[in-house]
Amino acid sequence: MEFSTVLTNAAVTDLHAAVAYYNDKLPGLGLRMFNETDKAISRISAQPLSFSRRFEEVRACKVANFPYLVFYFPDVNTRTITILRIFNEWQQPVHKEIATTK
Repeated sequence: MEFSTVLTNAAVTDLHAAVAYYNDKLPGLGLRMFNETDKAISRISAQPLSFSRRFEEVRACKVANFPYLVFYFPDVNTRTITILRIFNEWQQPVHKEIATTK
């Protein structure tokens, strides 16, 4: 049974910014980035504990074909995944940024 998924406002903002960035580079590329991120979130929902821990209980999943990581918090008790942030791998996410979005 899959977990339900909730995106924080920060994660939605991150995703919109990434999609806009890629669409500016090449029309349609933003949609590809969105679709790959959606696939990553589906993988997380199906197997939330299979991805590596990054900060305490926060885990991260790589977005295929793009340099992005989806940071999330799995709550086994409520069977809920909270998508905290979606960062470019070249960014250095600060523990505080991740922790304040939980």
